[in-house]
Amino acid sequence: MTPARFIDVLAVTESDSNDTAWGDNMCAMGHEPPTLSDTWNHWIETILIPFFVEYSAVESPIEVAMRYHKGHECHETSFDWDAKYAVRFRLSAAALGIALD
Repeated sequence: MTPARFIDVLAVTESDSNDTAWGDNMCAMGHEPPTLSDTWNHWIETILIPFFVEYSAVESPIEVAMRYHKGHECHETSFDWDAKYAVRFRLSAAALGIALD
């Protein structure tokens, strides 16, 4: 999976396909937050792409997404694995036609 495709899936997962959404008590946002679109694009280039590149070398895309979601390393066998979030990520990838393999 490329960083750009990961970002697409992550944005759909975090925003439930609403480009202007603010979710998770204002901690998650869609692609086009109403007041921060330039900051969002800058944040993707400087933070999220390097984040994905670093962790995808040793983790699956779903584990990288879970690390982003939880804020720490988290694998499917971890006690705090968020199964509902994992399903949302998988469904988001499928809806975009992106394979997670």
